[in-house]
Amino acid sequence: MTIREQMKKDLVEAMRSHNDEVRDVLRLVGGLIRTKEIDLRLAPNSMETDAVIALLLSQVKQRKESAKQYLQGNREDLAQKEEREITILQQYLPAQISDEVIEEIILNVTKNFPDANPSDTGKIMGMVMAEAKKKGMVDGNSVREKVKKFLEKV
Repeated sequence: MTIREQMKKDLVEAMRSHNDEVRDVLRLVGGLIRTKEIDLRLAPNSMETDAVIALLLSQVKQRKESAKQYLQGNREDLAQKEEREITILQQYLPAQISDEVIEEIILNVTKNFPDANPSDTGKIMGMVMAEAKKKGMVDGNSVREKVKKFLEKV
């Protein structure tokens, strides 16, 4: 079952169980997917899984930023709502690779850079991300932080 099919099934279930929060999030994302298909002049329900995942990731990122802003504005209630929506969206994303795997990739990549320093972050980051994406989903921000910490130690 594709991500999109699972989302549609879960939307129907959320409507039946009167789970308004899940219903609203899934409707919003479904609408965003349809809009993207129209913009790209694709047939209905023909968007590639990778494009759907990219859209979901952007929605998760947007909600994380919103939650951060809400916390800075002392609006814990709205920040919690954003966090719940992130949890709903993450159900449809593939599993993230572990921190240990990322650190192993960083070690392997930096072997090619014996004189690595923090100014090489961009080059190393690109290579690490390419390797990490072969192994599964990865958050670019966490990889960047790990690369920076590693290069500061060197």
